[in-house]
Amino acid sequence: MFIGRPERRPMPLAFLAICLLLIAPTSHARADTPLDFLVQQVCDDGSGGHTSADPVTCPATARKLKIGESLPYHKWDIGGGQISDSYPIAELGGRLRVVQTAFFDSQTSFVPPVFDAADPATGRSGYDLLLADGAYVSAAGTYDPGAGWQPIWNNSACSLADSWVYAPKTLTVPFSYGDTTTSLNVSSPQCPPNSNFGMSYTGWNYYPLMKYESGKNLNTIKIWHFSGQSVNSSGIEEFYFTKEYGKTRWEAWSSTVSAANSSVVSRCPTGTNSGTVIFGSTTYYLVDCHDWSTAIPSATGDWYPASSWHIDPLYYSLNILKNTHMQCTNNSGASGQCGASYSCGTILPWNRTGNLNWGYDQNVQAPNSSSNCALILSIPDGPNGQSVYQDVTSIPSGYSTYSFSAALWTPNGSALGATVAVDEIDNSGSVIAQHGASATVTRQRRYIQGTFSISSATKALRFEIRPTSTSYTYEFTEAWIAPQP
Repeated sequence: MFIGRPERRPMPLAFLAICLLLIAPTSHARADTPLDFLVQQVCDDGSGGHTSADPVTCPATARKLKIGESLPYHKWDIGGGQISDSYPIAELGGRLRVVQTAFFDSQTSFVPPVFDAADPATGRSGYDLLLADGAYVSAAGTYDPGAGWQPIWNNSACSLADSWVYAPKTLTVPFSYGDTTTSLNVSSPQCPPNSNFGMSYTGWNYYPLMKYESGKNLNTIKIWHFSGQSVNSSGIEEFYFTKEYGKTRWEAWSSTVSAANSSVVSRCPTGTNSGTVIFGSTTYYLVDCHDWSTAIPSATGDWYPASSWHIDPLYYSLNILKNTHMQCTNNSGASGQCGASYSCGTILPWNRTGNLNWGYDQNVQAPNSSSNCALILSIPDGPNGQSVYQDVTSIPSGYSTYSFSAALWTPNGSALGATVAVDEIDNSGSVIAQHGASATVTRQRRYIQGTFSISSATKALRFEIRPTSTSYTYEFTEAWIAPQP
């Protein structure tokens, strides 16, 4: 057990000398920073491609995954039954964006991950989105089955930078302990009012050759994120980043329970001190842990995350649709978790055509732990053109190719048809081009999506969701029209 700020135990001088040789940059090498610990590595095959080997086994040829490159292996949390990957994606302005996925799979077949974040009963996947737009490497948002889509806002000016911080992005390895306190809001899918912000204390440190549950010893950046503005709070999330794997381990600690979770302690015994730690005057107990330090080749060859893992364009582009997650607010207009005090209240600028029925479902993520609302849809007859739609009259200039999508599902699990469409409209109000994508939706959330090249004559767009099965209920939340990077 350690008290207060974590300290490193003295190492034998011979061992320390070896460590320093391993981590010290050569005279011609650039010193590593936290930016080098975000994306997982692959073993280069000498021709610009890669092999499926564990990058720990190929230090001479290991390199970072490239944007758009397939993943030849997954990071596997053996005891926790979870796959996680750390890969870069393109951003409209060329800035850093890294996705950290989470996909529960207890099978030994290691099925390819799919994005299924419907609810805690059926959903088994999510992600964190990392960036470095400010002074820190930070998480801009998260998505999980229990709480839905959660951007992490830093202030009421809608900034996502430097909210859930990890470490200053310009630190050079090795470095010693540092800390900061930042403001953030994680309960509002739209830009929140200023009254909703809290404070969080964060610390960081560097550890050479830290041991993981796989038995590997890896140079590590460790982050402590407290739920309050000091080390005396209700909980801690601890994050471990390595050059080989990006995010490699995560732990959750709580001061509101009376003992550690014994199954978690047995799954993650390394470095957790039997599941008990003291910071300041507060005792914390280990309640969850995932260690993704085992590399497993992909089940069916290389995995292409862009085709199956859906990241909201808030993080990498410009979503020109509005009110796409229909947040819950209270009587004062503050946003929060849907429930008795917070309810869905604003449907504009969405509209409807024909005799389509609609209403709110503010319990999208059972058991009511989300601030995300959903729109419930049904058509009594037809279909004969009924739709939910939104008109866009302000189109950003300079972009030629757009993607569009909406997330739909059926709460009773019926397999139903639906179409998502975009009409291009000229100055006279005439439709000059139509684009659509159709699919069958079920209980699992389905992203119906497509792309189009916009005409220079287009002055407005109409985005539509069209149910095609009568007398059945659909739900949707999360929709976009966005320029492609």
